[in-house]
Amino acid sequence: MKTVKKNSLVLLGLFIFSSCSLSYQDVEYSRARSNEKTGDFKSALEHYSRIIKRDPDSDMAVISARNAARIALLEIKNFNKAIAFYKYLVVYSEDSKERFNSQKKIADIYFEKIGNYPQAIIEYGRLLKLPHTKEDNYFFRTRIAKSHFQVNNFYQSLVEVNTLLEENPDKDKVFDLKLFKANIFLTTKKVDNAIKVFKELMTSNPKKAQSENVGINLSVAHEEKKDFKKAIEILESIKESYPTQEFIELKIKRLKERAENQPGAKGLKR
Repeated sequence: MKTVKKNSLVLLGLFIFSSCSLSYQDVEYSRARSNEKTGDFKSALEHYSRIIKRDPDSDMAVISARNAARIALLEIKNFNKAIAFYKYLVVYSEDSKERFNSQKKIADIYFEKIGNYPQAIIEYGRLLKLPHTKEDNYFFRTRIAKSHFQVNNFYQSLVEVNTLLEENPDKDKVFDLKLFKANIFLTTKKVDNAIKVFKELMTSNPKKAQSENVGINLSVAHEEKKDFKKAIEILESIKESYPTQEFIELKIKRLKERAENQPGAKGLKR
């Protein structure tokens, strides 16, 4: 009889503990939602965090992390906290699409919001190991290429660009990749290579070249070589089609002054 009574008390205790635990999660979630509605986002994050910490394997914890990540990213712009919540979702969400999108958010935050380019390279690299579309591949690899560029790893940046060009992307993507490639050449003082690509872009897609200021970049490349006459010729050729002609005229004036101040210069002959 004593054994039966003892077992009943144990079961009752477990039931009470379970009820209290469930009640705690419900109360915390209710408080978090209430804080969200009143705009007290920091308090909402605290309550969501308690739910996740209390029972990270629960469905409510996943829902809480989802809400908390959105608040941290969009409302209070605490990007490190947003990353932490998205990392939780990568591990605990049962939805493969949500895990993929959470990993993408992590990579995008490092690239766009924090500017931690070495970490962005790692995070986009993880995405490339997951099932992804051709469009995703282009986006992730261009972000990796740009991240390498930002940390002055120009060789690897160029490798990524060339890899994408070998995959035969559409015409617009080819233009964007080659323009980026030309800028890598210009940055690394491979000016003749840059000039070659800029000229190719102006021939292959004049309209887009105009909108992307390729002519100005080509002029800058010739200026780098101290070929001021050619730089001015290019600016003169695009002046009429440029939206602010005053800007072009100022650049021409500055180039003429530089040419005249060169040792042994006798002015520009036309």
